[in-house]
Order: sequence, then structure tokens, then C-alpha cells
Amino acid sequence: GMFRPEVVKPMLGFEAKVLAWGLGIPRIAFKAAGLSDIRELYRNDIDIINKTPVWRPEVER
Repeated sequence: GMFRPEVVKPMLGFEAKVLAWGLGIPRIAFKAAGLSDIRELYRNDIDIINKTPVWRPEVER
């Protein structure tokens, strides 16, 4: 998105037009889960929740 001038000026000390973009955690999760619609991440559909694998990182003990 676009950064607003009142946010950028205090950080940089001068006015500048700033554009930012990125994948974000929800989009990465959406792709990793193999979903076709990102809105599926935010619905409370129990069938989708039950079918989605849980990622558990390996932890050394």
C-alpha cells in the first residue's frame, strides 16, 4: 500500500512518496494450504479446518 505522509516524514525527516508491498503471512498460509480462495482462511468452516494439516516444527530436546 501507500504510506501516508504523516507516517513517512517523522521516520525519514523529509517528505517522500513511498510504496510498499509484500506477501504477508496470510497469503503464504493460503498458498501452503493449497486453498483456491484466500477468504477460506477467515471462515469458520469446520470441514476445511479438519482437512487442513497442522504444521508442527521439529524441536530438539
